[in-house]
Amino acid sequence: MRVKFTVGDWSKDGHNESDTYVVDIYKLGQFTEPTKAEIDQAFHDGCILMGLSKEQCKSLDFIFCQEYGDNKIPQEVIDGMKRVGLNPDNYFDGYRQNESSGCHDTFHLLWLDIMKVGSNSNLYYQECKGEVVYHIGGYGLYSN
Repeated sequence: MRVKFTVGDWSKDGHNESDTYVVDIYKLGQFTEPTKAEIDQAFHDGCILMGLSKEQCKSLDFIFCQEYGDNKIPQEVIDGMKRVGLNPDNYFDGYRQNESSGCHDTFHLLWLDIMKVGSNSNLYYQECKGEVVYHIGGYGLYSN
């Protein structure tokens, strides 16, 4: 399943900064796509395995770094990452100085790795690099 992750101001109604990443998600050993429900469940299960509360795991959005200026990663998330074998150094600047700042260019990878942990490594992903866009016309097809 091809998934698009937008990190930052996805609605463009605030600071207007965001990045979009496109990823293909597959089932291990198969070239079949998981369903959205399987991906959602794997992320939820990964959060639970990290020891986060049910409240923290109920949404598919991270509950941290949601507001402008909220760029620090909570210690409980760092602890949970370690619990399931995810190295904070791979995702956050300043981790070793106890000032873990979220990195917008790896934030989606953390989400995906939590999903992978929750799927018991039965789901894997590959980032889509580059993009080819064809403008094939058809503008007039949208007229009344």
